[in-house]
Amino acid sequence: MLGVDKISLTASSSMSGHLSSSPRSAFDSSFDTAWRTGIGNPRNSSIVYETEKRETFENITVTYLADGNHSVPRKMTLYADGVPLSSISTPGKITEESKGRETASFYNEPFDAKSISIIFHEVANRATMDWYSGLPQIMPLGILEISGVPFMTDVTDHVDSGCRNDLLTVNNLPLNIRISGSASEVLKLETCENTPLKLKPGEQTLRTKPGFLTGFNIDRLVLTSHSLAEQNDVVRVMPEIFDLKNSRTEIDLSISKTNEPFWLVLGQSFSDGWRLKGAGNTTGESPVLINGFANGWLIDPSSGETMDLSLSWEPQKTVWTGLLVSIISVLLFSVLAVRSLPDRTQATSTPRFRKSNGNCSRKLRPSYSILCSVCVLIFSLLNLPNLILISLVVALLFYLTLRLHIPGYILLLSSFSFMCLSSILIVLDQIKERHPRDFVWPLFFERFHILGVVAVLLIAAAAFYELLNSRYTNSSR
Repeated sequence: MLGVDKISLTASSSMSGHLSSSPRSAFDSSFDTAWRTGIGNPRNSSIVYETEKRETFENITVTYLADGNHSVPRKMTLYADGVPLSSISTPGKITEESKGRETASFYNEPFDAKSISIIFHEVANRATMDWYSGLPQIMPLGILEISGVPFMTDVTDHVDSGCRNDLLTVNNLPLNIRISGSASEVLKLETCENTPLKLKPGEQTLRTKPGFLTGFNIDRLVLTSHSLAEQNDVVRVMPEIFDLKNSRTEIDLSISKTNEPFWLVLGQSFSDGWRLKGAGNTTGESPVLINGFANGWLIDPSSGETMDLSLSWEPQKTVWTGLLVSIISVLLFSVLAVRSLPDRTQATSTPRFRKSNGNCSRKLRPSYSILCSVCVLIFSLLNLPNLILISLVVALLFYLTLRLHIPGYILLLSSFSFMCLSSILIVLDQIKERHPRDFVWPLFFERFHILGVVAVLLIAAAAFYELLNSRYTNSSR
């Protein structure tokens, strides 16, 4: 590792692309840095401290982040040369303080070893929503400091790898590059002695070596070059763009006079839904990918006149069509509902109670009850294909209700019980994990959704039972 002598520091995982989250940050005597595991479940994560020869370790203490943005350990074990020494448990408390941290000590007697390791067997997970996938992601552990070791590391403010040819290859040829910059910022990668990288026309292949072999994870690389105008000492004047109309789905532009081709770039995430109209010679109405994310059109003016261009988001037309159909449907059904109202001017007969003729199940043949229960089973399996046992239980309750072995209200009562259980579990999980309350909050409780599905299936079974009951009653009059 850079700047580390006498010791070797490794970990099961570290946060990619963040130098200050490497294992060395847990041994630098600073609470401003922390070793962070990778995104995902940090259970059974480990960190290893190894020396050149046997050294004395005493009173190993772990300080970790509990600020609401990290998962926290609940149980950890200290190993010396691979042999477990002691384990400790923590409350697993997660605070909302920006600088919240907790300390746990193994209180071990002094011992000699060449290496120690700490494994975090149990973790109180802190989840957040992934902005891209919209699914919950478990936040990493944040270990601020591990004390009680014989040697500590230094805080590195500046990183300089020197010229190296084992980090990057271009078209299978090694390239001499240097990585430098502040450890708290994005590092700069450049060719040694500022020698230009000349590429021939066509496809180019850039490959990086794995970080665990070289010490550097190069996962994002941007190539920059001078423009053709700068290389040829030519001064180019870009046309002016005037914004005539700007909404979320439509943009009208006016381009000043120009005779040279230019790129029109819309700085939004790339999508084929955008269309350009009004231009002369372009790459087409659909955009092309610019700078790895944006929408672009190469425009070649046919004449040196002012151009009026229009950008439109085509999928919005489908939205407007759907809204129009919805409005027409609401008006149509409102008219039908008003016209179907009964004539309140006519006299109505006095309502009277009718003696019940009993439940339909007394007259249903066992074969008919089994057939109806099989229908309920098939419907349950369609909704819960991986939970055959639950589907069988729903069908069995329905059959017992038909045969009058249990009261008819049991189906609705069971549905109410499942819905209450789901609500209670969601409340308890929210109190325990403190999930952020935003528009994707329900996704944190997907494991409890099955209880709601079972409740709906029981309601459907109860409705089917009432339908059979009403049909039998009408046919027996």
